[in-house]
Amino acid sequence: RIEMMLVNGIDTWAPVLPVKRAIVDFSSPNIAKEMHVGHLRSTIIGDSISRMLEFCKADVLRRNHVGDWGTQ
Repeated sequence: RIEMMLVNGIDTWAPVLPVKRAIVDFSSPNIAKEMHVGHLRSTIIGDSISRMLEFCKADVLRRNHVGDWGTQ
């Protein structure tokens, strides 16, 4: 497979997904609390998943959900 990617290019290696569109919702900080390293982890994972889907030619909508707006 590596030889095929070197000869044909990496774009030919991307798997064909059954979906053409995806929404990835990540990094959910709570507006009433401080940010912490867990939010960074979620952001990195969400970004990685989005990039993999885009590599597979999916139309990706990235959503950043800003947690709970209630008074706590």
